[in-house]
Amino acid sequence: MRSFILIISLLWFSCSSSSVKEQDDIEHKSHQDFINVEGNTDPCPPEWVATGKTLEQKFNDSTEQLFLDGTLWFEIISPTENDGVSFAYIKEYRTNKMLQAEGIAVYHEHPIVDYVRHDEWIIYDCFGEIEGIVTYNNGVEISKTAE
Repeated sequence: MRSFILIISLLWFSCSSSSVKEQDDIEHKSHQDFINVEGNTDPCPPEWVATGKTLEQKFNDSTEQLFLDGTLWFEIISPTENDGVSFAYIKEYRTNKMLQAEGIAVYHEHPIVDYVRHDEWIIYDCFGEIEGIVTYNNGVEISKTAE
């Protein structure tokens, strides 16, 4: 019985340390190393992880830029308020500095903290090319067109 428990424990430890190593390997690869299900290199970089990053704000005229560890993350352009509803034009960037999406956002406190997409948004692929236009109504997708 003791050897059975030892074998099970060793198998569990082996499997768990293997998955930790695999996860560690994934985190150290560049975005060019990721492979999609068809076996092609996925050009998309890893998603943003803001935890532990330095947030920097820069302002000029009617634009606020937010940087995470020196890389442009969001641009907030011409925030306005109309009948108690706040709007801003938002540009979202990928970790590889390519534009991910842009359009009108509706928010309550701050355009990045609690915004929802509204009206037409231009969506970009991982290469920064226009992928399509998605129309939203207070965060709900209404229609989508491909470019």
